[in-house]
Amino acid sequence: MAVLLKVWCLPAEMQEGDFQSLFQELLSALKNVSDKIVRNEKDVTILFPTDRMQWGLGQDIVAEADCLFYSSSVESVDHVRIDLAEKIAHTLKKRFPKATVRSFARKPMSWPVVETL
Repeated sequence: MAVLLKVWCLPAEMQEGDFQSLFQELLSALKNVSDKIVRNEKDVTILFPTDRMQWGLGQDIVAEADCLFYSSSVESVDHVRIDLAEKIAHTLKKRFPKATVRSFARKPMSWPVVETL
């Protein structure tokens, strides 16, 4: 896995089909991030956590990406993070044009990532 993406504060009226299509839109955008850190579904986990407060949902959407890649092929981690955050924000803003969208990508984690299949 290269990216863990969490998208918060989505509109309360979204249904399963809406989440699935948004997942595909975000996956498509992530595949176009520089340095090709996401090649397919196995390189990313996209979560849509449930928000405990209904007020304001869909007005301010927050996306946070944790970069989990460790590769010498990633020339500029900051460049990749900026591209990642911009592509996520653009995808969400296109889907939710009236919302304020905030997107950020953290630097690669400093602890080992263990993945089991």
